[in-house]
Amino acid sequence: MVDVNGKKKKRKGRGAIRSYELALHANPGKAEDTRYAMWWCQQYTRDYVQELYDKPTNYFVSTARLGLLANQAQRRARDILRAGTDFELEDGRTYQHPVPLEKAPSLKRFQAIYDRWERVFHEEEERLTHAGEIGQHQGSR
Repeated sequence: MVDVNGKKKKRKGRGAIRSYELALHANPGKAEDTRYAMWWCQQYTRDYVQELYDKPTNYFVSTARLGLLANQAQRRARDILRAGTDFELEDGRTYQHPVPLEKAPSLKRFQAIYDRWERVFHEEEERLTHAGEIGQHQGSR
């Protein structure tokens, strides 16, 4: 190698290569906080499932002064109760299943059920619209 002045630079010998083994240890305080939060979320969810079981789908219990965990638990409880009777799209719209499901189907199976019933409802809507148009034409004679 040559430096800026054109002189040859002496190459330094390379030292020993060190390797390190990393170990991740949980912070005991944070681990305990997480266990505590999980326990409370579970308790709140059970309580809300019991409380909301026979209530309408849009029924809401106040979580004022109970914190974020209670709010999340209530949302989870509503989802658990609604799973067999309703479904929600990504944009937030909620629809009832035409036939209540006894167990949650796979995504592929659910899509097939949804497509079939969407087609049935669409055909029925077209039939009613067509019947309404015929009724209007007959009424105008």
